[in-house]
Amino acid sequence: MIKYRILSRNLSDGAMCHICSKGIQGNIIFYALEDYIVFFTMFSCLLEKFGISCVAFVIMFNHYHSAVFSRDAKSLSSMIQVLESTFAFEYNRWRGTSGSLFKKEFNRSVKTILKKMRETITYINNNPVVGKMFDSPIEYKWNLLAYRDSSHQFSEPLPKRSEMSRELKSAIDQVDTLKKGNLYISYFAAARIFRRLSSKEKSQVVDYIISRYNFLDFPKMESLYGSWKDAMTVFESSAGGDPDIPEDWEDYSKYLEMINICRKAGYDMKKFCPHELGEDCVDDLTRLLASSVNASSKQIKKFLHLK
Repeated sequence: MIKYRILSRNLSDGAMCHICSKGIQGNIIFYALEDYIVFFTMFSCLLEKFGISCVAFVIMFNHYHSAVFSRDAKSLSSMIQVLESTFAFEYNRWRGTSGSLFKKEFNRSVKTILKKMRETITYINNNPVVGKMFDSPIEYKWNLLAYRDSSHQFSEPLPKRSEMSRELKSAIDQVDTLKKGNLYISYFAAARIFRRLSSKEKSQVVDYIISRYNFLDFPKMESLYGSWKDAMTVFESSAGGDPDIPEDWEDYSKYLEMINICRKAGYDMKKFCPHELGEDCVDDLTRLLASSVNASSKQIKKFLHLK
């Protein structure tokens, strides 16, 4: 059975497609760094496999956006199907769970007018700003903008190989081997890569992974705005928008607060799975979050996958 309906509108030459896929019932999916790394590297590898160019991308806690140029609609639909089914498989295998993560059908809109393309790309990059997580889109790691001019935007530069610890060398070599084979970093691979690294080294390796797998077609993006400087000026001065894809805006910083509270309470966010906690545990956690975070009951329900 085909999980996703093929895009109903053909992608003509030069048309850009905005994809937005959300968690079932708006539930949180990305709780830990490893969730982001697995999904991001998987997306990177599939873009290369299907020959699709991406000019904007962002991962939020319960959804993701991308703006892409594909040779045809069928290839793009197939890529999203493979992406979401494979990610769900890896996610569930790591956590010992089962079931789909994303809604059955993703939202999509096709842009053929330059002005609409710019508005959409700006909108995608500003998700973390409108979501009240950061003041500037370039401050967010998972829209990839910061990695255009720096491979270590959020960490110290990697030392010379002769000065690396044995563990850091091993981590870098594992990343390189996977990337050369166009293979994504699975949860189990991430566990091996980060094993025994210091906090400083882990930050360096995360930046290295994002830099190595960074798939944004910066030249294409810049051509749509005129230059990188012009693009950043627009990103900093406008939130953009796409009226064809509805969005329920909320304060996403509340989810970060909830993750930190759960971590302090002793929960392993790398394997956090609300429906596996048990009713009593979920009730206790619901009360803890309600008393500790100024979040809506709807947000707490999304965080804990409650109906």
